Amino acid sequence: MQSKQELRKFGLIMAGVITVLFGLMIPVISNNSYPLWPWTIASVFLIVSIIHPKLLNQVYKLWMEIGHVLGWINTRIILAVLFFGILTPVGLIMRILGKDPLLKKVDANLASYRVICKPIESNEFERPF
Repeated sequence: MQSKQELRKFGLIMAGVITVLFGLMIPVISNNSYPLWPWTIASVFLIVSIIHPKLLNQVYKLWMEIGHVLGWINTRIILAVLFFGILTPVGLIMRILGKDPLLKKVDANLASYRVICKPIESNEFERPF
């Protein structure tokens, strides 16, 4: 169960967003008349959030569940776009150019793939970056 203050804040935000988005912006953008339904729903949210915010608990839970599902879907879409839109082309370009930054190519002439690091000098500890 959410606190009264959190439910009141949720109701007021919902009333404001419904009013601005569906009551004002969409009719202006689409050059339509102002519909009555967004104002009615926003008024109900406003009145309930002021008088008895605990009634909004089930609506709040449903809204949070919808948000979690949409977040899960959006994360997968964004990660797929980044992977296939950025990482895959960069990898293909590096293969075409013959770059191997991880040194993954097999070399039969090498006795070991160990890379010897250069010794650290004492002046590098004063300003490491």
